[in-house]
Amino acid sequence: MPDDVRRTPTPHLSLARTTGLVVVATTRAGAVGIDVERRADRVFGGFDDVVLAGTEARPVDDEARLRTWTRKEALLKAAGRGLDVDPRTLVLGPGDEPPRIEEAPADALGGPWHLQDLDPVEEVLGALALRAHGPVSVRVTRVQLAGRR
Repeated sequence: MPDDVRRTPTPHLSLARTTGLVVVATTRAGAVGIDVERRADRVFGGFDDVVLAGTEARPVDDEARLRTWTRKEALLKAAGRGLDVDPRTLVLGPGDEPPRIEEAPADALGGPWHLQDLDPVEEVLGALALRAHGPVSVRVTRVQLAGRR
């Protein structure tokens, strides 16, 4: 095996989907997670009790709730934990503010994390989480699948 192949960092991948859209995040920088939701989707009754920590700010509207959800889901995917971690154990900043992690159990996430909102198309909101220090560069590429117009 050539030396340059052994030195190439392992690629990481995360996948999310919502009606009519599939989003894939890839990187060689570290663990990555992505999640997306349609802006038009309404959250279920009792969402705050199931998703939000007792100390977490209550979202101002359903879009802020979806934003909070996509951030938590992206983080848990990137950490390789998914929903085996209760999302109420993650305390994030309000969904209508720039993303920030306020509190998280060390055994669930570890760190450090880069968390950012990523809205791949106008009608969809989402979040990207990457195990990394500091800012990251993100490139969004839209691919039209065969048979879709």
